[in-house]
Amino acid sequence: MRTGILISLLAFGGVSLVARPGLGQSIRCGDRIVSVGDTAYELRQRCGPADETTVVRDFRVITVRNGEGLAARRGIDEDVEVLIYAGVSGDLLRIVEVRRGIVRSIRTGDRVTSRDRQGCGAATVLPRRATTGEVRLACGTPADVSRWIEDRAIQVDGQSFERQIEIERWVFDPGPGNLLRILQFENGRLVRTTTGRRSAARGRR
Repeated sequence: MRTGILISLLAFGGVSLVARPGLGQSIRCGDRIVSVGDTAYELRQRCGPADETTVVRDFRVITVRNGEGLAARRGIDEDVEVLIYAGVSGDLLRIVEVRRGIVRSIRTGDRVTSRDRQGCGAATVLPRRATTGEVRLACGTPADVSRWIEDRAIQVDGQSFERQIEIERWVFDPGPGNLLRILQFENGRLVRTTTGRRSAARGRR
C-alpha cells in the first residue's frame, strides 16, 4: 500500500470502514474518522451509540514481583467492550474493540441479515466465538435465556490458574416443527451450538 493512499472498504449511511497506512483500520462517521488508539469517548462522540454492545472477559497471564523482587505469574481477567455498528440488510458489520477506554481494533464482520428473522434456524451461520451482540443482530431475541457462574481451573504453559466463567445459554425457537437451536456463551463469546427437540410452538391461525 502506497503512503498517503486511503482505501475505502465500504460505505453506507454516512459511515464507512477505511484502512490507513501505519494506523490500521478506522471508522468514518460522516466527515469524522475514529482510528485505533483513539478513546472510547471520541468513538461515541463521532459515531454515536453502537447498535449492540457486549462486554467480554479475556484472560491473560502477567508477571508480578513482590517486595523482595521475586517474580510470580498471576492470571487476571480483563473486561473488553465490543461495540458493533450495523447498517441495513446486506451491509457489513463494523466491530470495534475497546480495552481500558482505548480503541484497540476495528474489523468487519458478517453481512447484516434481514430484520425479518426466523428464530436463528439452521440456515443462519454464526461466526466462531461470536459475541452476544453479533448473535443478537443475526438472530434476534432468544426465546429463553439462562445464566450461571462456574469456577474452573485452566492450564497455561503447564501452570494451573483459577478462573470464574460467566455462562449464558440461549434457546432460539425457529417455529413449529423446526429443531430448537441452543447456543452457549462463556464470558460473552459463543463456544457451543447444539439443537434441541422440535418446537412445540403452535403455528399462526
